[in-house]
Amino acid sequence: MRNVLVELPARPRKQPKQARSVALVDALKTAGCDILEREGREALSIYRLSDYSGVAISSIYDTSPRSNR
Repeated sequence: MRNVLVELPARPRKQPKQARSVALVDALKTAGCDILEREGREALSIYRLSDYSGVAISSIYDTSPRSNR
């Protein structure tokens, strides 16, 4: 297994407390790492992450830091 360095924001919007929320965040982390390792940075998008992890895009936004766009 290869280490991939990814710059992460300071902290998520919400800290997961319930078991299902912790599982969701773990699924996203695993999916993100798998995509980066197997397909490279270019392949990582919110749509690819949602498809690979089975997590709805709206749930990904709920767990992600706000962007300043």
